[in-house]
Amino acid sequence: MNKIKKIEVGYTNESYKQDNIFFQIKKKNGLNHKSDYKQLKNFDFVPKLIEDNDEYSKWEWIDGKHLDINPSKNDLEQLAQILLKLHNSNVKFTKSNIRKRIETYRKIIKQKNIKIEIIEKLYRKINVILKNIDKTKPIHGDLYKVNMIKTKENKIYLVDWEYSHMGDIHFELAYIIEAFNLDSEKEKIFLEAYNNYDSYILKKHKILVNYITILWLYSQDKLFFSPEHCIKRLENLAEKN
Repeated sequence: MNKIKKIEVGYTNESYKQDNIFFQIKKKNGLNHKSDYKQLKNFDFVPKLIEDNDEYSKWEWIDGKHLDINPSKNDLEQLAQILLKLHNSNVKFTKSNIRKRIETYRKIIKQKNIKIEIIEKLYRKINVILKNIDKTKPIHGDLYKVNMIKTKENKIYLVDWEYSHMGDIHFELAYIIEAFNLDSEKEKIFLEAYNNYDSYILKKHKILVNYITILWLYSQDKLFFSPEHCIKRLENLAEKN
């Protein structure tokens, strides 16, 4: 058996690789690791689950790279089909956690005495969006590129399901559009491949995604990346909507 290698990518849990196994020690924060991962066994875009308990999980190791920040047409169409399969499935994750995540991050930022103008300005708008959010579809909930692995055969896998919950498909779609900063052409490719969405609701969720990302960044012990792009993006979206 080969030596265990620590994986440095990721912001919450401790992750390791040994042979063909991905080993993750769960760091619970009251918001994550609440869904039953065994429900994912029939999806061909999820690594095989080997073992799961309250302390850790073991998964099949997928040999590949994180999805490029500039995804191809094929990548976007494949992602759309993956999400359609997930969102239209009968999987039952834990209940929606978006409101609780935002409330928790807001509380931490207040305790840190951090004030962000755009966060304060959009407080009521965000609460209205949260009031109207759908809570009926199984979603991954954290689709940054580090949670998508592309193999040499160009097959995409979704990993790290700790924030999966029953939620709104528009949050998931907006997450990908905003995380990859898709231009209008690529956004159109992605959305046409997915097809079944409401453009008005999607605009609201683009605001929500940037809002929660900024909150999450400032609630951490350190800034893992600059929030400037999200802040500017949020300001522009809020002005138009």
